[in-house]
Amino acid sequence: MNKIYKSLKLRAGIYYWYWQRASSMSPPEVLHRVSEQGRRFGWRFKRFGWRRFDAPDGDLVANRNLMGALASPISADHLDLLTREVENVRARGVTLLGVEWPSDALTTLSPDLWLQDPVTKKQWPGKETFCFDINYRSASEHSDVKFVWELNRLQMLHPVAMLARIRGDRSDVAWIMKVITSWMQANPPFRGVNWSSGIELGLRMVSIAIIVACIGEYLTPDQRRQIRTFVAAHGFWLQRNPSLFSSANNHRVAEGLGLLLAAQLTPDLPESSQRYRAAVTILQDAVQTQFFVDGIGVEQSPSYTAFTLEMLAFAALVLKDAPEAMQLNPALLVKPATALRRFLNEKGISPNIGDNDETRVVSGPLGREPRYVSSIIAAVLGLSESKEVPPPHDAHLRDLIFGSSNACRLPETGLATFVDGGYTTYQESSSRRHIHLVFDHGPLGFGTIAAHGHADALALWLSVDGDPVLADCGTYLYYSIGPFRDVFRATGSHSTLQVGLDSQSEMAGAFNWKRKAMGRINCSTRSGTAWEVEGEHDGYVRRYGAVHRRRVSYDGEAIEIVDRLTGSFHHVDTCISYLLDSSVVPELKSDRTVVLRRRGSVLGRIIFSGPPARTESISLSTVPFSPQFNQLTSTSRIDVRVRSRPSDTIKARIEFA
Repeated sequence: MNKIYKSLKLRAGIYYWYWQRASSMSPPEVLHRVSEQGRRFGWRFKRFGWRRFDAPDGDLVANRNLMGALASPISADHLDLLTREVENVRARGVTLLGVEWPSDALTTLSPDLWLQDPVTKKQWPGKETFCFDINYRSASEHSDVKFVWELNRLQMLHPVAMLARIRGDRSDVAWIMKVITSWMQANPPFRGVNWSSGIELGLRMVSIAIIVACIGEYLTPDQRRQIRTFVAAHGFWLQRNPSLFSSANNHRVAEGLGLLLAAQLTPDLPESSQRYRAAVTILQDAVQTQFFVDGIGVEQSPSYTAFTLEMLAFAALVLKDAPEAMQLNPALLVKPATALRRFLNEKGISPNIGDNDETRVVSGPLGREPRYVSSIIAAVLGLSESKEVPPPHDAHLRDLIFGSSNACRLPETGLATFVDGGYTTYQESSSRRHIHLVFDHGPLGFGTIAAHGHADALALWLSVDGDPVLADCGTYLYYSIGPFRDVFRATGSHSTLQVGLDSQSEMAGAFNWKRKAMGRINCSTRSGTAWEVEGEHDGYVRRYGAVHRRRVSYDGEAIEIVDRLTGSFHHVDTCISYLLDSSVVPELKSDRTVVLRRRGSVLGRIIFSGPPARTESISLSTVPFSPQFNQLTSTSRIDVRVRSRPSDTIKARIEFA
C-alpha cells in the first residue's frame, strides 16, 4: 500500500509541473505534450534492456576532425594540467559542483555509485523505475538532481582518454572501459534517473566521442561492440524524446549534438542517416534561434550563452569535412562570442546574470571554472581561425580541441549597446581605475517560459579593478530547495526597483514564468567620455498602472542612476535595491550616503537623493547570496524605500575613490 501511495505521489508531482507549464503553452504545444505523455505511458511497460540495442557487426567510427585536433602538439603546461587531472581522478576521486565523491568511488566502481546522492547518501531510483516516472524536480528525500547527473556525464574520462592517447597506456584504456561497464550495469536503457533528461544523454555522447577519438584504436572487438550498444540506446532515446516548443532552448541544442555524435559514431545502424540529417538541421537552426541578431544569447545568461556556443563549436568541428550543405560554419559563432566579450571585466570574468549551473561540454579540470565564458570565447576564435586575440582565460583541455590561442587581450573599452538582446555595457581602463558596467534593458528570457531568466529588468552589475561591486545574487541550486529558487530569481535579489513586495515578472514554477516584464531601450547618447542610456519595462503596468524607467549616465567621474515611475497610479510603495558583492562592506555614513569598502580600503560611495518628504528610509540588510552553484552565503544590500508618486525621481550617484 505504501508503495502505491509513493507512486501516486510521484505522478501527482509530475502532473502538477505540467499543469503549471500549461498556462504558458500554446495550443499546439498542449497537443504535443498530451501526445508525448501518451507515448511515454506506453514505453513505461517495456523492458528494453541493453540486448535490444546490441549491434555486433559494424564499426565504431572516430571523428577525423576531433582526432586531428587531439593529435596536435601539446604544450608543457597543458601536459602538466592533463597529468595532474588524471592523477586526481584515478587516485583521489572527483569533486563536482563543490561536492566530493568518496576517494575510492572510482576505484571500486560499484553500480550504486551512479545513483548515489552525494549529499544525502541516498540512492536515486534506478533500474526498477521508468525514467519519466521519477519526479526529480521536487524529490524531498534527495538533494539537487544535478549532483548525480554531473557524475553520470562521464566527463571525468575526458582527461584520462586524452592522456591515454599520448602515453598509449593500456591500463588507462582498461579503466575507462571498466567505468563504462559499471555505468551500463547500473543504468539499463530508459530505467532510472539518468535517462530522464536529454541534455544529459547529449553530454554523455560528447564523452564517448572524445573517448573513441583518443583510444578507439586500442579497443578490442568486444569493447567496440559494447560502446556501439551504448551509443545505439542513446541515439534511440534522443530521437524519440525531443525538447520542442517552450523547451527548445539549450536542451534542444544538446540533443542535436548528441544525435549527431550517435549517428557519426555508428553510421551503419538503420536510423543513423535520419538522425544525422535531423541533428544537422537542429544545430544549424540553433545558430539562428539561440542568439539575437546582435549576438546576445536568448537565454539572457552569459554562462548559458557560452554553454550553447561550446556545443555549437563542438558540432562545427565534427562537421568540418561534411558536405558544404551539412556543415556548421564556425564563423557564424564569432558574432555571439564577440558580443559575449563585452560582458567581461578586465580579469576576464563575467557577472552571474540569470541562471548559471556551471554546465560544460569539455571538462578538465573538473573543478570550478570562474573564467568559463572567456575560455569559450577563446575556443570560438581558435576554431574559426579568427585573427582576433582572445580575452584572458585559464588553460583548459578544450584549448587542445579548439586550438585556442595562449595570447590574450583585455576587453574593448567604451560603450556598447545591444538593442535586440537588451544590454548596454561600458568598459573603462585607465591608470586610475578599471570600471566595467552592465545594464539590462531587455527581455526576461527565451520563449514562453523564459526558463533561465531572472526578474532583473533594468538591473545593474558593476565591477571596479576587476572585482565585483554591484553583483548578482546567483543561482544556488535548481531543485529541492523550496522557496530559495524563487528568492534567487526575484526582483528583490537584484539591483533594480521593486514595487510593493512583487517581482516585475510573475513566477509559475521553478523554470516558468506566468507573466513576463518586457524591457526596452528608450535612448542612448554619448559625447566624448560622457554617455547616457535610458530603459524602461512594463512589469508593473497590469498590477499597479506603473512603468519603471531608469536612466544610467556617466560623466567621466561618477555613475548616476535615476529611477522614476510613470503612469496613472496615485502613489505606490517602492524599494530600490543595490545588491553588493560579498567582498564589499557598506557603511551608512548619513541618511543619504553609503561608503563602500573592500579589504579595509575605500572603493567609493553612493549618494542618494530624491523627494525628501517621501523618502522613508535608506537601510542596509543582509540577504542570501550564491557566488557559485551549490554555494550559499550572505551579502549586503542597500534598500532605498520611497512612497512614490508619478514623476518622482530617486537618484543614486556612485563616486569612485
